[in-house]
Amino acid sequence: LLMDEMGVDGVDRVVLAGGEAMGALRALQARGLVRAVGASVGTVAGGLLGVERCDVLMVARSADDAAMDRVIEAAHRRGVGVILKKALGGGRHPPSTLGPLLRLPGVHSAVIGTTDPANLRAACGAVTPG
Repeated sequence: LLMDEMGVDGVDRVVLAGGEAMGALRALQARGLVRAVGASVGTVAGGLLGVERCDVLMVARSADDAAMDRVIEAAHRRGVGVILKKALGGGRHPPSTLGPLLRLPGVHSAVIGTTDPANLRAACGAVTPG
């Protein structure tokens, strides 16, 4: 089992790109091996379905793309975690736009992708107090 090779006895979160494995992941969750089951969603319809079936969702949200706000709001009402992806708009937005996004009700975290360590430091600095 991969977890044995990794030297761990459980996984905090498993995020799916699709829904085929949901039953298997819920079974692992019932055994205490997975804490939260989620999905990365790309449409409002998929996100609203995810709100009904998941513990956590990954949704695209940036300063100029609020298309998934309805999903974020529904997740917040239901207690489903939200992780943002594409928060800096694929590099189009400065790190200063990250703080307001992370303060949206229901948003818990963001995944920031970059190949430039300076950009990562800037993004972290934009949301780290003083």
